[in-house]
Amino acid sequence: MSAICSFPQLQEVVIHGYDFGDELSLMDFFTHTSSNQTLRRFSLFGDMRLVSSNADPGYGTVAFPALESIDLHCLLTSINPITTLLRYVALPSLKSLIMMITMSSVKPIKSIEDQCWIQFFNLIGNVTTNHFKTLQISGHRFEEVDASYSLWKDVNLTVSKFLNLDKLSLEDFTIGAPILHSLYQNDVQKIINTWPGLRYLHLTSCRPFKLGFDVLLDIALGLPSLYRLALSMDLQQLPSLEAIPLLAHGLDRLELDISSMELDSIMEFAQCIDKIFPRIDSWSFKCSNYPAFHQKATSILIALQRARKYEVKRVSLGMHEVNDE
Repeated sequence: MSAICSFPQLQEVVIHGYDFGDELSLMDFFTHTSSNQTLRRFSLFGDMRLVSSNADPGYGTVAFPALESIDLHCLLTSINPITTLLRYVALPSLKSLIMMITMSSVKPIKSIEDQCWIQFFNLIGNVTTNHFKTLQISGHRFEEVDASYSLWKDVNLTVSKFLNLDKLSLEDFTIGAPILHSLYQNDVQKIINTWPGLRYLHLTSCRPFKLGFDVLLDIALGLPSLYRLALSMDLQQLPSLEAIPLLAHGLDRLELDISSMELDSIMEFAQCIDKIFPRIDSWSFKCSNYPAFHQKATSILIALQRARKYEVKRVSLGMHEVNDE
């Protein structure tokens, strides 16, 4: 790492580390690197553990005017190493920050972690500019979901605690790691109000599920440019079909992780989805109490979309016939 820091004209650093004994302080690396004027991409992969450094470098902020992306797919159980780094760097060109929060032990996460996350959201808005569009906080895809959530049960973090969100202008916001204590409709509404230009929204980090179907309508009305959506939801109660407005939202991909649903509600569910998101091209529905839910809902959605296309063709043919006369 010392050798890498000494190279003055690096544009890209990609490190793959698969030794559980390897540790890295991001603050030490970034504040001592000689390529801060040229570095454009920094990526870590593997089992390297990120650690915090309490040492003050003794000088002001280090600017990385060209750095556009930071990808951290390593052993990161606390946001504190990132929070510490953001106190000493300026990232005016940063476009994306992608992190994977993973469990490296069976010890519960300390409650103080929520304060670290609050500081993180406060600082990321201060050190970036309007170029910053992508913030992804995912969980490790091979970890046991329920076990991960149990380790975070003492962290009382909610979206309402995130500060300075309005300093960001995100288009991609993902929280797939179990950092949130709860997620309600008002939390999603805050996200909608803050970033109306979102194109990708993934909120799959809470157990038990609290979001009802109404949040999908809020999203459709408040995020007109949304292209992909992933949510964890409780759909035991669906609104009446008559209460759902007919929209023409351009959502392309919809992923729903559903806690439970009445088996006789699949038709109503598919009709409600089709009224709000008529242009979805791909979808994934996981229902814990009904393994065949995705297959049955898919059959209905395809039938609804085909019927609508045929109706459009009929109307078009009828108009041509009138014009010919």
